[in-house]
Amino acid sequence: VFADGTLLDTGDAASRAAFSRSHAALLSRLGELAQRTRDNAELAERIRRKFAIKNTTGYSLNALVDFTDPFDILQHLMIGSEGTLGFISQVTYRTVPEYADKASALLLFPDIEVASRAVIRMKTTPVSAVEMMDRASLRSVEDKPGMPDYIRMLGPTATALLVETRAESPDALRDNIAAISAAVADLETLQPVAFTDIPAEFDRFWNIRKGLFPSIGGMRPVGTTVIIEDVAFPIHRLAEATVDLQRLFAEYGYNEAITFGHALEGNLHFVITPDLGRPAEVDRYRRFMDAIVHLVVEKYDGSLKAEHGTGRNMAPFVEVEWGAQGYALMRAIKGIFDPEELLNPGVILNDDPDVHLKNLKPLPPADAIVDTCMECGFCERMCPSAGMTFTPRQRIVGIREISRLAAAGAEAEKVSLAASYDYQGIDTCAACGLCATACPVGIETGILTKKLRESRHNASGRRVASLVAEHYGRAMWATRQGLGMAEWAQRTLGADTLEAITGSLRRLSRDHIPAWSRALPVKVSFTPREKANVDRRPQVVYLPSCVSRTMGPACDDPGTESLPGK
Repeated sequence: VFADGTLLDTGDAASRAAFSRSHAALLSRLGELAQRTRDNAELAERIRRKFAIKNTTGYSLNALVDFTDPFDILQHLMIGSEGTLGFISQVTYRTVPEYADKASALLLFPDIEVASRAVIRMKTTPVSAVEMMDRASLRSVEDKPGMPDYIRMLGPTATALLVETRAESPDALRDNIAAISAAVADLETLQPVAFTDIPAEFDRFWNIRKGLFPSIGGMRPVGTTVIIEDVAFPIHRLAEATVDLQRLFAEYGYNEAITFGHALEGNLHFVITPDLGRPAEVDRYRRFMDAIVHLVVEKYDGSLKAEHGTGRNMAPFVEVEWGAQGYALMRAIKGIFDPEELLNPGVILNDDPDVHLKNLKPLPPADAIVDTCMECGFCERMCPSAGMTFTPRQRIVGIREISRLAAAGAEAEKVSLAASYDYQGIDTCAACGLCATACPVGIETGILTKKLRESRHNASGRRVASLVAEHYGRAMWATRQGLGMAEWAQRTLGADTLEAITGSLRRLSRDHIPAWSRALPVKVSFTPREKANVDRRPQVVYLPSCVSRTMGPACDDPGTESLPGK
């Protein structure tokens, strides 16, 4: 979807034909820009060289030299454009086979230099993945449950490579393992090279890799922010580049930093945890980022962004990496798609050299239950209230902002926000704990919700809650009868009449009497019955919740069977 509202489906011939008629000028300008780029031999060669390694800094300029069809150019420019050229509403992926036969090995080397030599040798072998982890990375997870004991015994310079290979058959897998093992046979390792095709064993290796980012996020001091960056270097210079990165961490006092990454592509991630609520820390971060740019771009001619988005954090440095000609191309692309700069302004391209230091969001302490939250959003897909009110991440962001306003003495703003938060953040939380199952640091936002609910209740409210808890069966029976009466009223009076009556009562009571809704469930009514084929496997024991034991389908629902009766 483009800035003028036009929808293009690049996979549909009719849509492409219509776009060719309505946006002939746009396609023509793209074609001309690509032709000029290909005619500029020096610029075209630089683009090809920059994309010989992973690169997402700025726009995908390789589209201008890799394709001649304007639709292909357009499509590949849109990918990774971060909403600055248009909105991508649907994507069709080309998939690759997921082979059942796979094996992994955790290779341990005495230092980064030997590990990097191993990566270069494995590049031509049938490896599916090679993940590098420096000693600081391994140290951050060595005390976690399930970690191999030998991780704790490694020396200060030890470096690990997590290698995986996949194949179409067990015989092919054995051949892959033999080829990979032979490639590194004469290199010094801290343990013998040993692949395993047992899922329980290689899952333990991959849990090390998966635990790196969450571990540092959970260990960081309260109030600090987790920043993860990713850069890429020519693979033959990976060892010295990694050593230089670690030197910068020490020079700027980021002693907690860890380095890991996709070694086969020369792609390194690093994580730091600055306190962006303090001006001195922001200045340290500024100086560190300047040093990173110098190291990656000027010393190694690498990529400041290998796979993450450019965003605003790297926007001031896009021209530094690409030079005046490459940057001018990006400006031209933006002008073709979005001449009025309406779409995501300031992202990817930004004239402010300090934009990466502005509008920073500190993470003030709010409650020990959620202070380790990195606001990554992994929890959101698990939350029942997502799309209706707040997600767990939004609940945490809200309570942090309330805490920040309280600390700043902004009482009026705090009270106003807290009043809105009651329904959005507290009343509608299911407190089910599902968020914790996806949280990298194991936060259960529902525990915070219960705590906030408890603090909000007065003595009489707690007495009522205790009374209900002590007579829970009767309370559930009374709830079912109430739902049954509401169903009888709907069937007797009709939905429109009942809606009007209860709406009037609600207004007269100043919202103390709840309004009836057509979506109100009826009472659960079911008779346990014998299931056919009871010995069929697999079998489960279903323990319905109090809601499922009380509330059935709505009166007008096409389905009439209650959940426990299914």
